[in-house]
This record gives sequence, structure tokens and C-alpha cells, in this order.
Amino acid sequence: MAIVDYGVMKSSVLINKGSQDLTLALSQSLGVDFAKAEEMKREIGLSDLPEHQDIVAVMEPILDYIFHEAAVFLKDFQNKYGRSASKVIFSGGGSLLKGLAGYGVKKLTIEVEYANPFGKTEHPAFLSGVLKGVGPDFSVAAGLALGEL
Repeated sequence: MAIVDYGVMKSSVLINKGSQDLTLALSQSLGVDFAKAEEMKREIGLSDLPEHQDIVAVMEPILDYIFHEAAVFLKDFQNKYGRSASKVIFSGGGSLLKGLAGYGVKKLTIEVEYANPFGKTEHPAFLSGVLKGVGPDFSVAAGLALGEL
């Protein structure tokens, strides 16, 4: 996680849990192989349907840990610089977990949006929706490529 202030990275921290931990927990808790657990995670996400609550219950402790660490990091920034972060931008494939944005808003009480690494690139208009949808998956790759230009 990084805090960028007027285009300058002010602080960063590594949170040692992520999307793969969710898949591993699902696999172990539900007794399914890793591929099946990954499929369940992607298709169901943080569904509020009663039949999916066992899946959500497995993922919530890991997500709570991640968001707790993020909240502490944001609070430390506020204490050090005397102002709050204005929003959180999710990036990476794990950020595409269904329902994660709402969960993030609830846990962090701050605006959440998804990274759009293709937002400042030229591309045919018909690709805009597709690129916005896959943007979080390609945030690092797009950033590295743009950094070389």
C-alpha cells in the first residue's frame, strides 16, 4: 500500500496477506483444490446470498486483517502529516473480488475506486470499457511500460 501526495509517494507499507491467501483459505476450509477455490472466489466474491455465507465467512477474517492494517497505515499518515487521505485506489487482480469496493468503504470509511492505468493512454473508443474492467489486473505492467516512455 502506498500513499501518493500531489504525485509524490510519501509512504508505503507491505501488507503480508492478499488474494492468494483468500484462495488458500477457501481451499483448506472447504476441502476443494486450489483451482476450484479460485473459481469460487472469483465467481461468488463477497456475495450476500445466504447460500454463499460459508464462503464469505472464510474470507472475512483475512479481509478484516488487510483492511485493519490499511486503516492503521492511513491513520499513521494522518497523524504524521495532519491530513487524511482523500481516497483509496484498488489495483491488482485481487482487487476485482466482487463486493470488495463496498467492503473497503465500510471498513475504511473513505472513497474507494479502481485503478485505471489505461485512463491516460490513447486507444480506440470501443476498448474503453474492456480496458477499464481489466485495468486493475494490469496496473503494474502498465505503470512499468509508461515509466519507460
